[in-house]
This record gives sequence, structure tokens and C-alpha cells, in this order.
Amino acid sequence: MTRVVKRAVKDAKKDKPPPNPRHAPLVARLDAAARRVLGSYAFTPRDAKAASELLHKGTDEEIEARLVKAFAAGGYPSVRTIHELNAHWNHFAVEKPQAFKRENRGPIDAATQKHDPNGGVIDF
Repeated sequence: MTRVVKRAVKDAKKDKPPPNPRHAPLVARLDAAARRVLGSYAFTPRDAKAASELLHKGTDEEIEARLVKAFAAGGYPSVRTIHELNAHWNHFAVEKPQAFKRENRGPIDAATQKHDPNGGVIDF
């Protein structure tokens, strides 16, 4: 590495913003809530990054409430980690989240590669 590149890297590290003061208490709160709901929980660096992103999405109370709701919910989407909660944040905004239901649209017609609503029955 050249001297200029080393200097640029060093300056970039200096320009890092200070850590959010809400981050550490939120991490402790989410870890405690996860342990309370699941029994045991292994907090990972990926969860810490997700907690940083969750800080911008809501209050600490709302984040914890959605975490508990997400861990207790069954069906799709399945949430078992904090970073999965971050990915499915909007799904758990309602009081009672609904699992996605897929409708049966019939078999796929081999010729057209589209669903045949009549199930292959041809009416003359």
C-alpha cells in the first residue's frame, strides 16, 4: 500500500461517527427479551448490526414488543433471531400478524407454462 492509501484509510477511521448511546441498552434489552421468550439465545455480531438498524425504525419499547410478537408467532415468516426481525419488520406491525396463504390455481399447462384454472378439463 502506498503512503496516500494508508493515510486515506486512517482518515476514514477517524471520520467514523460516535456510537449511538441507545445501542448498548437496546442490545441488553433485546437479549433479555429473547432469553425470556425462547429460553436461551446466542447473540451474534449480525444481531448487533441489526440492532443498529432497528434503532432507526422505532422506539426501544416498540422494538422489544415486535421481537416478542415475532418470536411467539407461527407460520411464515419464521423469526428466530434479531436480524430476521429486522428483515421482516413490517410484517409484525399489526396486532395479529397473518401468515401468507397461497391459493391453489390448478396445475400448470405444459404448453403455455401457465396455471390452468380448469384443472386440465376442456369444455366443448
